[in-house]
Amino acid sequence: CLLEQPFIKDNAMPITQFLYQTGKFTYADCALAAVSCACYTLVLPFYAVEYVFMQAFFSTRRMVSVTLIGLFFSSLSMAFAWFGVAWSGGHGAGALAAVALAFTASRILKTAFMAGLLRRKLPCFPARETLGFLVRTLAASAGGGLAAWGIRQAWETLLGVPRGGGGRSVLWTVGPELALAGGLGLIVAAVLLRILCRRRRSRVQASASAGGENPETPVEFRPGSPYHQ
Repeated sequence: CLLEQPFIKDNAMPITQFLYQTGKFTYADCALAAVSCACYTLVLPFYAVEYVFMQAFFSTRRMVSVTLIGLFFSSLSMAFAWFGVAWSGGHGAGALAAVALAFTASRILKTAFMAGLLRRKLPCFPARETLGFLVRTLAASAGGGLAAWGIRQAWETLLGVPRGGGGRSVLWTVGPELALAGGLGLIVAAVLLRILCRRRRSRVQASASAGGENPETPVEFRPGSPYHQ
């Protein structure tokens, strides 16, 4: 999700056109829908992590706590949305962004809260390893998203903004732009991730070849730890 999120956010308009601009769904409608698409996309990495956290809560049979957490942050999302819509005037792209960002913000806060709660009971998310993983992944993700955005800008500068005419014509005007931007963005992200993880991968492989303990294993999970099974 971290690798996909920048591409979707930076190319929300052509993605929306490609999926929806047929029949009565016009270019102007796509412009509004693209705002929601870009804002909702920001939550994808946190939504994926939340799914893992939910499994952890269910495995420990903490049903009441996870239910209360869900109710609280869903209510918080509605409160954020109400204030955001009121502040934006209650119409247009501002209102759409307010609702989408309210959901996104509540999910991010929910994920952070669940992570803190789990750390009190389980030996998860060691600070150094987690921070290193996030930095490497975000760097690769940002590089891929920037490459996709650059290709889109160059495409539209040379050929103009593909407004499409509805129906299948949208596929021929927007499709090539998406394919080129998405393909290059993913290649750049994959190359950056491989470069950034080279040292870590070499350490793990060297340790495995020597038959030793994985140096990347957190202390809590090493043999002899009370958590090690």
